[in-house]
Amino acid sequence: LPEHPELRLELGAAYITLRDVNSGLVHLREAVRLAPESAEAHRALASGYTAVFGHQQATEAALRAVELEPQVAENWAVLG
Repeated sequence: LPEHPELRLELGAAYITLRDVNSGLVHLREAVRLAPESAEAHRALASGYTAVFGHQQATEAALRAVELEPQVAENWAVLG
């Protein structure tokens, strides 16, 4: 796939919605790699991690989203 973080975000979210969490995480990790300053990418990855790994990795990704965009309520909501 081309190196478009937005496309990776959409694919990742679609796979997770379809309950193919492993494929979703592949795309979400790639979105974060391509756009490390994207709070949206970190927030989506946090949500994906929660579905698979539980809270440790999810918390790390969510904290990065909050760090990047503290004014966005969704970033705080992912923290729980």
